[in-house]
Amino acid sequence: MSQHVCAITKSRHQCYVPNIFVTSSHSISPLELYKQIFGDPEAADVVFTSGADVLAVGINVTRQVILKDYERDKLAQSDGMFGKYLYKSLDHYFSYHRDAYGMKGIYLHDPTALLAAINPSLMTYMEGAVRVQTTGITRGLTLFFNKQKRFNQGTEWCNKPTVKVAVTVDAPAVVKLVMERLMHS
Repeated sequence: MSQHVCAITKSRHQCYVPNIFVTSSHSISPLELYKQIFGDPEAADVVFTSGADVLAVGINVTRQVILKDYERDKLAQSDGMFGKYLYKSLDHYFSYHRDAYGMKGIYLHDPTALLAAINPSLMTYMEGAVRVQTTGITRGLTLFFNKQKRFNQGTEWCNKPTVKVAVTVDAPAVVKLVMERLMHS
């Protein structure tokens, strides 16, 4: 399996899959695919159907968490060496977000996904089966089925283990935690 699909923490024995995309209607947008899934969809499907304790944090969740320009400016004034370093190194990322999305801030994709491992109570979750398309034009497309529907015949969804998928996040709390850690590191 690709090392980019998941990381297993020793203390929790849980597999975290960051940045899949699950919409509020519980379908996946092929326009929002992230490299962890698109780069190796076969490995991603193995992880999702393995029966491991999987927690997936979608890009629709991580896009709710934004570090704003004024918060970045606070990093320059901080006592933390990581905060000061990031202040200097994030110019390109902030410029990209301003040009690409017209926003005064950046998405905190990776820190948000990581915080699911550290403090899962910052998010709410749904449980269901997740499958990944491995061929054709939809290669890398991630699908979620909440298992509420029963089928009269066998399908690719039958007998598949469930995984937890984050659906909401306490964005202000995530930004606050990230800022505290960076300003006092």
